[in-house]
Amino acid sequence: MRVMRSLLILTDFSEPSFRAAEYGCALSDTLQAGRIVLYHAYQTAAATTDLPVSAVRTNSKVHVQAVQALGALRDRLESIPKHPLTIDLLAEDTFLPDRINECCREQAIDLIVMGVSGKSGAHLLGGTAARMLTTSRWPVIVVPAQTPPGSPVTKIVLASDLHNMPGRSGERLSALLDSFHAPVEVIHVGGDNIVQGILDSAGRLGASLVVAVPRRHGLLASMFHRGVTEKLAYNSPTPLLFFPEE
Repeated sequence: MRVMRSLLILTDFSEPSFRAAEYGCALSDTLQAGRIVLYHAYQTAAATTDLPVSAVRTNSKVHVQAVQALGALRDRLESIPKHPLTIDLLAEDTFLPDRINECCREQAIDLIVMGVSGKSGAHLLGGTAARMLTTSRWPVIVVPAQTPPGSPVTKIVLASDLHNMPGRSGERLSALLDSFHAPVEVIHVGGDNIVQGILDSAGRLGASLVVAVPRRHGLLASMFHRGVTEKLAYNSPTPLLFFPEE
């Protein structure tokens, strides 16, 4: 059986991101992950050697505050996993979409978990988050704000466009799905409204996790369009796993 090493849980300290963190911590039991990384990206002044001392101090203060907030979040979450694991903290002064893949490589991440809305309160993915979804080469679970804490994965619906995935991508996806220990039903999507087709099928089949494979080519290539990605995330009452094709 595939061993799930680490989950990266993204947070902006909003309530939706906390709900996603709860979901990720509970999911770590199912996946038997050995480690969770709570991650917060913030942006201050561009880092240069010419920054005045006051700006450097401000950057340092923001970083300390971010780590303290992550520590407080860990205190709220650490009782959720029922198996032994490590919860690490990571705060970086960076633009997340430009950093996410390098961060995942450095931290040996297997899966990213994030909430569906940000501090603006608008129930849509913010521009940064939407861009990250199309940039990440790692699987990303998007958790709707209304997802009940501790919701188990009991049925997975996999959206397919009838074209076989390349060997390595298919093997990675199969191994990841196996780690959820839940039945998988494949649906073949097409037509003019891919989003509604996925959501209708997921509801009819009682899915607790919907898996979409955004592609560079083929019918699901439109999933890389930011507006379509946002629409799917906004309208789905069910957590979504976006699995990037290699």
